[in-house]
Parts: sequence; structure tokens; C-alpha cells
Amino acid sequence: IAVQFADLHDRAGRMAAKGVIRKELKWTQSRTYFYYRVKRRLAEEHIRKQMRNVAPNVDRKEQTEIIRGWFLKSDPEADFDQDDSKVAAWFEDSEKDVALCLAAWKTQVDAERIAEQVTEASDDALLAAFQQLSTERRQQLLSKLQQ
Repeated sequence: IAVQFADLHDRAGRMAAKGVIRKELKWTQSRTYFYYRVKRRLAEEHIRKQMRNVAPNVDRKEQTEIIRGWFLKSDPEADFDQDDSKVAAWFEDSEKDVALCLAAWKTQVDAERIAEQVTEASDDALLAAFQQLSTERRQQLLSKLQQ
């Protein structure tokens, strides 16, 4: 009885119906499927690690949405959730673009963090912080503020 029970519950069709797996695989395609699945997940985890270093409070779901947005900018018609080979190829082929997206996101996170601190700081504290910067750095900031 236990074998029959397990057999009824551990079938690919049942697992797909419950949402435990994405879809049933044919044995002949399984190696290719898992190759691209692992390749994609390794690339994604590498980016997620960098994201955690910048903002540890960003959860996995938010990270996924951010990465999905970057991917869909390059290929709006692609299926980010299902097409592992295309996403893996994007990570590999667009390494510079991904790095630029990550740098832009880091700048945005830093800006939000600083803006939060600045709104709480007094004018005297801001002035004191500004005066602690090097002359060159102050000039850079002033020229950017005047733009």
C-alpha cells in the first residue's frame, strides 16, 4: 500500500499540478534542461550575492524582480521565468550590461540611504560633513549640483 501511495503522489503530472515542478521533462531533453537551469541559477546567485553585499535587507523576491527588469529591458518578449537557456545566455553575453545595471542599482540604493540620512540631519551637520570632504571632492559636488 505504501508503494502505491508514494507512486500516486510522486509522479511528474501530480507534481506539476501542485506547482512543485514547472513542467514534465522527457528523458531525452533532461540533460539539456538541467544544464541550462544550473547555468542560469549559478549566474543568478552570483548577482544576488553582489546585491546582498550592497543591500542585505532586499529579499529574494525583490532581487528577482530587479533582475527580471534588467533582463526584460534587453528582450521584452522573452519569458524570464521559463526560458532558462535564454536567461543563461543573457547573463553570459551581456556581462557588461549586467554589471552596469548592478552599478546603477547600487548608486540608487546608496542615494536612497544617503537621502534618508540627510533628511534627518540638521543644516549645521550637513555643512560640517561637506567641509570634511577634500577640496577636490567639494568642487566635484558643487559642479554637479549646479548642473
